[in-house]
Order: sequence, then structure tokens, then C-alpha cells
Amino acid sequence: MVKSLLPTATQVEFMQVDLMDLSSVHAFVEAFRQRHLPLHMLINNAGVMAPPFSLSVDGIESQFATNHVGHHALTIGLLPVLEASAPSRVVMVSSRAHVRAPGIDFANMNNPHSYFSWNWYSQSKLANILFARELSRQLEVRNVMNVYINVVHPGVVRTSTTTSHQHWLTTLVMSMFELAIDDGAKTQLYVATSDDIVTHNWHGEYFVPIARLGTCDTLGLNAVLGRRLWAFTEALIRESTTSDVHDDCDCLPTATLLPPPFLVEGSTLLTVLTVTFYVIVGLAVLVVLVGISFCWLNKRADAAFDGTYAAMDHRKLISSHA
Repeated sequence: MVKSLLPTATQVEFMQVDLMDLSSVHAFVEAFRQRHLPLHMLINNAGVMAPPFSLSVDGIESQFATNHVGHHALTIGLLPVLEASAPSRVVMVSSRAHVRAPGIDFANMNNPHSYFSWNWYSQSKLANILFARELSRQLEVRNVMNVYINVVHPGVVRTSTTTSHQHWLTTLVMSMFELAIDDGAKTQLYVATSDDIVTHNWHGEYFVPIARLGTCDTLGLNAVLGRRLWAFTEALIRESTTSDVHDDCDCLPTATLLPPPFLVEGSTLLTVLTVTFYVIVGLAVLVVLVGISFCWLNKRADAAFDGTYAAMDHRKLISSHA
């Protein structure tokens, strides 16, 4: 795909890494470092969204493992190369969905009975922001100011990842707001390449489409939560094969994401509520369309009436003169 976009590129290499497998991440880091190449740009763009509950090979819930832990391990592993190659940049691809996360549920991270896919997706995206800000803080403490760590919300982009989770009615409605894939990449590219990042000395900032400085949710600014998440993640990486790592960590949950029992995925009531939601949305869209049509027809009728009335007045005027 890269060569099709850049046919003159002669040095395009592919290196595989599985972010759900920490041994794969460590192997990738070692292989890259052995090449003794500079690294000026790392875009942490990989991710999964709202899948059924499963654990990674390291025993970590799949969304948290892929969207956060894998990126944490990858970035920290490559950090010496990024520092040696400075100025350099790390772009964390988060999501506006982070605002729906009431916190990081450390205690129930791997509990299938607590799992609610969209909540877990949201907290993994919140984790991206917390990681970027905490890493930026640590670099500042070490006076490393030429490695720029920032976060982007790419927007709702029309990809297979998003559309595969949508009901046909949602797809119809969302098509009015979704960005094309090319537009969905512009904010990442801006943060990765624009001189503005250096000019304004932006570290740990949050950007929104298209290429605008934004503001994340208050929880994303919580430095205490960021440090807790960092310690928790480092413990997971050190003891990735231990199923009870979170029990040994002194990081306490700042919020619980437990959904009510009747909202557990797969429940009949949840299905009914989901169908009801789509029916309400469909009716709302129908009402809007009918309203627009009625206004249009009403204007046409008024115009026709005004035209008829004017013609009658004109005939009366002619008759009176006669």
C-alpha cells in the first residue's frame, strides 16, 4: 500500500509486531534497536474496539492489552532510540470516547463478569491520554524537551473497524458525520510532522479534527491517576504471565465501571433496549425529514397562493379600468 502511494520509495520495510503479545513487542524492540537506525516518529495507531471479552496471551483483557499496554511497552522500549534521534515525536491515537470512561477499573480489568465492551474501550482510550501526559512529565523532569509526546482524537473515521460495530440505521445516521479515511489521518500527520508542535512547545497536548488543539476530559488531566496507571502497567509488563498482578499492585481503582446486571452484553433486556434505541432514533430522523418536507411543501403552497392572489388582483384592476 505504501509503495502504491509512493512509487518512487525504494526503502520501505515491514516489521511485524503483535501488541497483544508482550513477547512480540519485546522482540520487535530488540530487532529494531539492533539495526542502529534513527527513529524520529512513532505513531501508536493500532487498536481494537469493543470486541467480545477475551484475554491476551499474557492474561490481560484484549482491549487494554492492545490499545494501552502494548503501546506502553513499545514506546518505553524505543524511548532510548527516540531520545538519541531527537528531535522526535510520539503520537498516541486516542478517541473522544475517553470521555465516557469514569476512570480506570484496575480491580476488575480482567473480570469477564464485569466486562462491558464499550466501557473497556473508553478506559483504554483514557489510558492513552494518561500515558502520554505522564511520559511527558517524566521527560520534563529529566529535562528531555526535544521528544514531543502528544495525543490525537482522529474523529469518527469511515473504516471497517467502526462500521463493523454499527447497525444499518446507525451507519445511515453516522454517514453524515464520518470523515473519509484520508481526512481521518490528517490530525495524526499534523501532530507528527508540523513545525507548530516545536514552535509552540506542545507536550502532552490533545488534538482534534482537523489539526486543532483541543481539550481532553478532566480525568485525562489527573496526574495522580496517570502515575497509578503507569505503576499498574509496569507491573503488568514485569509479571505478564501472573494472573493476579493487579492484586499485588498498590494502585487502587479511582472508579468502578461495573454496568448494571441487566446491561451485561448478550442479555435479552440489553437487546430490547438496543432495538428500542434504534427505533427512537429512526422515528426522530423520520420526524425531522417529515418536518423538512412539510416546510418545503408549505412554502411552495404559499408561493402558489401568492401568485394566484396577485393574478386575481391584476384582473380586478383591469376590470375597474375598463
